[in-house]
Amino acid sequence: TGVLSRSAIIDLVNRLCTTHALSLIVLDIDHFKRINDSFGHPKGDQVIVQVVTCLRQVVPASASIGRVGGEEFTIALPGQDSEAGLQIAQAVCRAVAEHEHQLPDSGRITASLGVSWMPRGGTFDEAYGLADQALYAAKRGGRNRVARAEGRPLDLRA
Repeated sequence: TGVLSRSAIIDLVNRLCTTHALSLIVLDIDHFKRINDSFGHPKGDQVIVQVVTCLRQVVPASASIGRVGGEEFTIALPGQDSEAGLQIAQAVCRAVAEHEHQLPDSGRITASLGVSWMPRGGTFDEAYGLADQALYAAKRGGRNRVARAEGRPLDLRA
């Protein structure tokens, strides 16, 4: 895919958190198991590469993209506040849904996204935990949508 591995994005986010506040987006491709089961893993791999293409078209150059699981990605947005993270996540969600993925059944590919914000001094685990909770809220809300973390991060500067 040409994006960072799980360990590389975790290390990068932990380093960034020492000097920046950041927004973190967690993206999960909706119903991805159906793609692999219905059309085979090569088609699933093709969809993953196409989703990365969508991400690269939308996220700012200052962002870092990592693949943290089979069909799950993390986007680190250093220096971006929660509102900017939300707007970028919404643009990503639209880009994935509007992309022509060329599935044999002409089906659509969508993604659910969770967004968190972490002040300088936070950690990947804290930011990811909040974004992951938001991701599951997006899935429970019907998928193909974005949710922002409701939890407030600890003020680690106090």
